[in-house]
Amino acid sequence: MITHIANTLSFNAPDAFWIWLFPVTYLIHMTEEYGGGFSAHLSKTRGFSLTSLRFFSISAAGLVLMIVGIVLAERFKFPQLLLVIYGAAVFTNGLSHAVSGAMKGEYNPGLVTGVLLWVPQGALTLARLTGTMSGGRLLTGIVIGIGVQLSATLLSLSGGRVSEPRGAERSAESVRAARDTTLLLLILCLNCYMLIKYSGWLRG
Repeated sequence: MITHIANTLSFNAPDAFWIWLFPVTYLIHMTEEYGGGFSAHLSKTRGFSLTSLRFFSISAAGLVLMIVGIVLAERFKFPQLLLVIYGAAVFTNGLSHAVSGAMKGEYNPGLVTGVLLWVPQGALTLARLTGTMSGGRLLTGIVIGIGVQLSATLLSLSGGRVSEPRGAERSAESVRAARDTTLLLLILCLNCYMLIKYSGWLRG
């Protein structure tokens, strides 16, 4: 069904244009999450602490990683694989918002853009690329994309439980934000090295 819709739409836009839609929708999605009180929602529903500072640090680092990934994909000629990764990641994120909202019967920050933007964007991207590469390569991209989303979720939960003493939480907040940013930068450096080293496989 999704593949039929993708074929019907024909997707004349080149990969180089389509891939830049992801940072745009990422910003829109993060704006809804922040404006909708994602940090307070996480504390209320899961009991984890995520302050505005950590949310902003993680989101900003994620945007940088996304843009750097696109630049590398264009430089080393693997935009289709990166599209699969991004498509799987945003589809997983949007689906998680939808499932959570349906199970609890209430709004969660990011639900609107998750359902209206990321689910269709991810599904159409994957449908568009089905058949353009080997099944193994497609599956690899999907697995990586899901892993990226799960890693982001775990990172957002790494701030500890709300039951922590507030004074101690405040004093450790800047350290956590710096740690998270440093971790993401290290992941970026490792990814850059691996992408450059195996760029031949990525283009295959």
